[in-house]
Amino acid sequence: MLKLIKKLFALKPYNTGFLPEQDGHSIFYQQFGNPDGQPALYFHGGPGARSKTSHAKLFDLKNQRVILFDQRGCGRSLAIDVFKNNIIQATADDAKRLLQFLNISGKITVAGGSWGATCALLFTMTYPELAQELLLTKVLLGPYGDCTDVSDISPATELFYPDMLGICREMAGSADLADYYWGKAISDNPDDQRQALEGYGALEGLLGQADVKMPQIDHIDAKSLNYTRIFLHYVKNKFFLADDWVEKGVGKLAGMPVRIYHNRLDMVCPLKQAYYLHKKLPGSRLEIIPDSGHGGKKMSAKILADNRAKFRY
Repeated sequence: MLKLIKKLFALKPYNTGFLPEQDGHSIFYQQFGNPDGQPALYFHGGPGARSKTSHAKLFDLKNQRVILFDQRGCGRSLAIDVFKNNIIQATADDAKRLLQFLNISGKITVAGGSWGATCALLFTMTYPELAQELLLTKVLLGPYGDCTDVSDISPATELFYPDMLGICREMAGSADLADYYWGKAISDNPDDQRQALEGYGALEGLLGQADVKMPQIDHIDAKSLNYTRIFLHYVKNKFFLADDWVEKGVGKLAGMPVRIYHNRLDMVCPLKQAYYLHKKLPGSRLEIIPDSGHGGKKMSAKILADNRAKFRY
C-alpha cells in the first residue's frame, strides 16, 4: 500500500523528450517545476548513472524550471555505441544544445552532484556566459593540482577499506586496476562481467558503510553492467581531463556566485576536493554538512532551503 501511495503522489515531469541525435547519441531529457520559472540545469553523477526525480526535488519547483538529462550512453538516452564520442566535453556541448533546443535564453543556474559536479564545473568554465550561478554538491574533480586520484581508489579507500581494496587487487594481480576491470566489464563472457561487478564495480556502494563485504552476484543486471562500463571508460582515460584543468578554468568564474555542499565524512569523494575548489574560487561558499555518506537527507534539506530562500521577498 505504501508503495502505491508513493507512486500516486510521485513527482512527475511536465515535459520529456529527446535531443536530436548527434555523434550517434540521442539525449533523453525531462523538465520539472514551473515552465516560466528561473531555469536550473542539473548534471547527474556517475559516470554512467542517470537523472532521477530526487535531483529535481533539490530546487524550488514553484519558482524554478528544472532541466534534467541523461548523459551519453546513460539511463534512457540512446546510443549506437555508448563509448564512441563519449567524453566530458561532449556532455558540456550536449547541455548547451539542450538549452537551445528548449528555447532557453539568458543566464541559468548550473548544478551537479559528484561526477555531475565535474560536468557542471566544466560546462560553466566552457560557457560562462550562460551561467548566473553554480551549485555543486559532493564534489569530484578527477585529476587536479597535485592530486592523482581519478577514481574511488582514494586515500580514504586505502585508509578505511584496505581489505576490500585488497580483494580487488588480488583479482587483478599486477595489472592496472582500471585496465583490468575494464577488460572484464566489456567482455562477452558472463563470468568476466560478474568479476567486474563483484570487484571494482562494487567499491563505490561499499564506501562509507561500517559493515561491508564484497557482493556475490548471481544475475548480471544490464543497468549495473552499463554503469560499470561507462565508469571505467572514463576512469581509464582520467575522465578526459588534463591535470591542470581546474587551474586553467577557474579564472572564467571570477565574480560568479558559487555554492558548494559536501559531507564531512564522504568516503566516495573526500572533502579535500571540495575544499581545494573552494580555495581556488575566492568568494565561493562552502557548506560542510556534519554527516557521513555520499549525500543524504541533511545535505538535500540544506540545498532545498537555500534554493527556496532565493525567492523570498
